[in-house]
Amino acid sequence: MSIFDETVFVTGFPGFIAGRLIQRLAADGARLLLLVQPAFVARAHQDIARICGDTKVANDSFSIIEGDITQERLGLSGRDLAAVQTETTTVFHLAAMSIMSCER
Repeated sequence: MSIFDETVFVTGFPGFIAGRLIQRLAADGARLLLLVQPAFVARAHQDIARICGDTKVANDSFSIIEGDITQERLGLSGRDLAAVQTETTTVFHLAAMSIMSCER
């Protein structure tokens, strides 16, 4: 029985905090839309496989969506943006952006 019957959009995966959050949400029955930077897609797939093994949750509970919080419209295709907008019931924004200054 699902105790968290939501579609959750999460930024910051496969980061430390996002990874632990989605493991818990998946175990509680959430469907997860995961915004992942293109450079981290392979790691995201590995982490999802581990989470599926740990929680016995089916892989189809997770959708990796390639994008970037620094881009307009999160760098999403029109199709992905529409899916996120229509399916999402809860958002966890865990992605961070750092700006370093090299002033002398």
